[in-house]
Amino acid sequence: MSKYYNIGEDLDNYPENWAYIAYSGRNTGKTYSALYHMYANGYKFGFVKRTNDDVDILCKADKGILDAKVNLSPWVPIMRDHPEIRVKTTKVMKGIGAFHKCDQEGNPVGDPIGYVFSLNAISDIKGFNYDADFLIFDEFIPKPWERVNRHEGDQLLDLYKTLDRDRIHRGLPPCKLICLANATQINNPVFSILEIVDLVAALDDQEAFHTSDRGIFIRKVHEKEFTEKEMEHPMFAALKDNGAIWPWTVHLLIMIFRW
Repeated sequence: MSKYYNIGEDLDNYPENWAYIAYSGRNTGKTYSALYHMYANGYKFGFVKRTNDDVDILCKADKGILDAKVNLSPWVPIMRDHPEIRVKTTKVMKGIGAFHKCDQEGNPVGDPIGYVFSLNAISDIKGFNYDADFLIFDEFIPKPWERVNRHEGDQLLDLYKTLDRDRIHRGLPPCKLICLANATQINNPVFSILEIVDLVAALDDQEAFHTSDRGIFIRKVHEKEFTEKEMEHPMFAALKDNGAIWPWTVHLLIMIFRW
């Protein structure tokens, strides 16, 4: 069994849900598995970032990839073994980019396999017609230094309904919302808007929870193996040798796996 998280298993085991939440420390494979699941199954999807600048940075970094070999796209780990995916600006509006499968020269081949949206672009996105199967909000738990709109949860659901549109009326399954985070703080806009803060707080060490009546699946991804592996890093050995392993070990682990 792989130590990395595979969101495809939760999607297959709980297909009746409309919302799936997975959170934990870093490096557990959440974003990788979500995006690869979209690509492998040919799903149409939207990938959500917090601000227009976040989207702009992804697109600008891609422009210099052939020269500087710099690419901030979330597809980079997947591209190691699979066809190259790049994020390009669109002519639609600010705050929207498109993920394309590209040839060796970096030219898009065919239609976009997905789009990246910023929550800041919600008011303009209303006129954007994209029939998405999934909407993925990456890093839905903000870092403590990030400035977050206090209505961010409402923005997310507004974008979700824009993409979902009338799918049920057309005999299609509803668009599924996937929220991923490299942090575990339960006081965040998504948990608040979904009214699950108290529910998550009561889970204790339970790894997964399924609210069958509300169609929400929640998984706190197990990270014990990743924490133990991180302790093998020479940085921790250096701290241990000079007697500073505590409390600095605790502090650094919090920084690495919570933020």
